[in-house]
Amino acid sequence: MNRATKIFFKQSNSKQPLTKTEFNIAKWFIYDNSLTCVATCDPAKQRIYKIQDQLYLNIFPGFLHQLRPLADFSANIHQAIKIIFTHIWDV
Repeated sequence: MNRATKIFFKQSNSKQPLTKTEFNIAKWFIYDNSLTCVATCDPAKQRIYKIQDQLYLNIFPGFLHQLRPLADFSANIHQAIKIIFTHIWDV
C-alpha cells in the first residue's frame, strides 16, 4: 500500500453497513486540488487576493505595534525621536 493512501470505513446511518473509503493525499494535492498560490508580503493587500487569474497568498503577519497619533506622545519622546531621525539623516 502507498504511504499516501489511507483506508478508513464510514457509516452513513445505523442501518447500512460500513463503506470502505480510500484517501490518497498525493492524488488530492496533484489532481483534485491543484490550486496554486504565489506567496507575497504586502501590508497593503488582503490575506488572499487575485490579479489576472493568479491567486496570491499574503504572508504579511501585521505590524508589531499599532500606529498612534504623534500628539499622544510627550515632548521628551518627540525630542528623542528628533535626535534619532537627525542621526539617520546625517548618516
